[in-house]
Amino acid sequence: MSRLRCAIYSRFSSDRQSPTSIDDQVRKCRAYAERQDWSVLDDHLYFDEATCGDSTDRAGLHKLLAAATGPARPFDCILIDDTSRLTRKLADALNLYERLSFAGIRVVAVSQGVDSESSQAELLIGVHG
Repeated sequence: MSRLRCAIYSRFSSDRQSPTSIDDQVRKCRAYAERQDWSVLDDHLYFDEATCGDSTDRAGLHKLLAAATGPARPFDCILIDDTSRLTRKLADALNLYERLSFAGIRVVAVSQGVDSESSQAELLIGVHG
């Protein structure tokens, strides 16, 4: 079986947060992928800096979603540090997970242990959303 190909999405919300937050999130996701024997694709690191998670209108998120739902589908999984990096709204979280799942993309929030392939995923997304 081939290794799971992973993209990473990271975000920090305001100028008051450290710009190293993106690097920290990527580091955590890379470490998780390494423990799982998955491949992180360096061409598929997406991020949004100083951008609120209350809206899905973010350039990095749009690029990630375009790649994930496009015909080429260059990766199998999106790693995020935690669910709040993807969005802070429950409705958006459920919509994004459903959209990505329909596209055949797995989403894993590494710090929380939320994996969209789990039978408990929707419940956990709701709790963390």
